[in-house]
Amino acid sequence: MLRGEVAATQALLGSLTDAEWQRETDPGRTVRALVLHIIFTYEEIARSSWMPLARASAAAGQRRRDAARLTAADGQLAGELGYWGSQAALAAPRYLRRNDSVVFRSGPLSGQTAGHLFGVALPREAWLDRAAIAQAAGRPVTCGPHGAEIVRQALRDVSDAWSARAVLVEITGPAGGRWLVGDGTPGATVRADPVSYLRLVTGRPAGQIAATGNSGTATAFLTIRV
Repeated sequence: MLRGEVAATQALLGSLTDAEWQRETDPGRTVRALVLHIIFTYEEIARSSWMPLARASAAAGQRRRDAARLTAADGQLAGELGYWGSQAALAAPRYLRRNDSVVFRSGPLSGQTAGHLFGVALPREAWLDRAAIAQAAGRPVTCGPHGAEIVRQALRDVSDAWSARAVLVEITGPAGGRWLVGDGTPGATVRADPVSYLRLVTGRPAGQIAATGNSGTATAFLTIRV
């Protein structure tokens, strides 16, 4: 899934105009700034399998690369995202069954186990980042061949974190479906498109989320973050 999302994101970036690279994906963050963040994350993942000595000796070079990227052409950044994303995808199979944590500088992936990171969280982040870039540029947000599985995995994680009265979750669109989260008769119904719901549960500014039924149940359910 990660390899497919990296390729789709690189293709999307290749079609953007100079002006679209400067549009905001979230308040205060442009498409270009988001792409830089993605590159840094993928590079850290790819390098996390290096021997400690190799990582230490590369530190100075890393600082130079980080500085150079700030003034690099947009097309160069699209290429770097594709390269480091493919390197991160190549590293994934070595970690899928491991339970140790992978250390990052910061961000929502810090502290995750390696298996959850590469199998679930990273493809989810890549999917959401691609959606954010498309929305910022005014392009259609396509769910792609992995959208339904990414939504299903997110609902599984939400279900693991919810132990109160059942909630019916209805995700609209081609990657959507209906899930009963919790036990018993649903106390509330939550309805949203896949991008809005996944942005909500990953701590991003979300789009429209409709909730009906018991307000206390719905409010508590909508505070879950995965």
